[in-house]
Amino acid sequence: MAFDNLSIRGKEELEESIRSRQQPPVLLYAVVERRQYSYQLQDQISLPTLFGEAALRFRRYPNGLVTVNCIPLVAMDLEGNNGIIHLTQSLLLPPRYLTVTDLIVRQPQLSKTAAAIIQGQLTNPLREKSTVTVFAPINKAWDILAESFVKDLLADISALQDLLKYHIIDDIWCHTAATGTHTIHSINHKPLEITCNISETIVGGARLLDDGQFTGNGVVYSVDKVLLPQKVLPLTTVAENLGLNTFLELLNQTGLIENLQSRGAFTLFAPTDEAFAELQPYIFNQSANNPGFERRILEMHIALGSHLSGSLVDGLVLSGVAEESFLYVKLHRKRLSVGLAIVTDPDHEARNGVLHIIDRVLLPTQNTVGTLLLSQSNVSIFTSLLNSTNSSLLEVLDDPNTITTLFVPEDSSFEYLASGLIERLQAEPEILEMILKNHFVSDLVISGGLEPLLFYQYNTWNDRFITIREEESGSLTVANQAEVTEKDIAARNGVIHKISRLIQFS
Repeated sequence: MAFDNLSIRGKEELEESIRSRQQPPVLLYAVVERRQYSYQLQDQISLPTLFGEAALRFRRYPNGLVTVNCIPLVAMDLEGNNGIIHLTQSLLLPPRYLTVTDLIVRQPQLSKTAAAIIQGQLTNPLREKSTVTVFAPINKAWDILAESFVKDLLADISALQDLLKYHIIDDIWCHTAATGTHTIHSINHKPLEITCNISETIVGGARLLDDGQFTGNGVVYSVDKVLLPQKVLPLTTVAENLGLNTFLELLNQTGLIENLQSRGAFTLFAPTDEAFAELQPYIFNQSANNPGFERRILEMHIALGSHLSGSLVDGLVLSGVAEESFLYVKLHRKRLSVGLAIVTDPDHEARNGVLHIIDRVLLPTQNTVGTLLLSQSNVSIFTSLLNSTNSSLLEVLDDPNTITTLFVPEDSSFEYLASGLIERLQAEPEILEMILKNHFVSDLVISGGLEPLLFYQYNTWNDRFITIREEESGSLTVANQAEVTEKDIAARNGVIHKISRLIQFS
């Protein structure tokens, strides 16, 4: 049966061996010295044969299956007077090529994969590996890809290597032992899902076209698709694959997609479609009266350079694509924010940068905290008290380079104060200034950064600590005294929260 199932190449090699009477004959490739019982055939063991220096490679699987050069052993430990026989599913023939590289470069149908390996400078690294599996796309698989994409890929050695390494496993992977659905990992640590059924084997979305060709250091399988790891795709394709349709649509409408296609690296903070839907009426109304408003929105979400979440340290200021624009990064224990948005799904790497998904749309504003305070309703008493004390307080709130969170008591909160207290405080400006400073924090405090039922402590401008906590009901409590009545009013240099009480310490 094993001889009947020989491939055309196998039959040719066997017949040639018989005709030429070469020494040693190829059948000696199936013979090793000394008795080797099945229990001795451990996973990854390599045994020299009587056919020159050629070796046999064994794999042992949890279900008890043992393979030699990926050919299953169908019966084991048949003992004779002078040795042991293990029956194989098909005939063992010595590999024609010393390495997987040598095989690939000599296969006409793999010529484009061979060219990519040479261009990607992986020829020698593949030759030097002791065990390796390569899923090699046939030429038609490369032809399916856009010509411009392939051209850019071949010009970017780093991206090309990422793509090629996605097709390589640091191990001998045997399709004959694969069952069901499972995951293996490429040499650049990317997962590849394997799906096997009675008719085909799928690796990362590509179909195996043959049973694999064994070489001296591994096995090569031809596949019908080029596997595309996310890291070699442009940011716009990554966004499309993640379903960020509104973000992509606005990039196209505003012309900013052309910026992303230019040379250079970018970091995108992309809101979900749901986040855009919540603001759609506001964006539509603003765009009708302010030409270019949508572009300014998108510019708030694009930073220059490629910044993975691990490099986004607390207080980092990222330069935006728009002139004099920036994005402020804040770490809130386990949560990461940019502006008022929380990063919910970070680190989608692309060829020209990285994309982080965020939970809300960042809106452009030129208002400082000071300017924004003057435009707010129901806070006139607090604003008046600020004006009657140290003028430097308001000056700091107008400094675009100083991040401030301001907790502003609404006018109704002063009704709970003792009669005549405001007048007495105005007569003692130093005490009034100390009380007002209880409401200033030199940090960005946003509601999305707070995990429920945890206390967050911040230092105020008078060196007193206040705590902020999100209650089980979802409301925010400040200094165990005041409830936030309106949250996250964004300014260029910080944020305002309106509260229900004046914060006082005994």
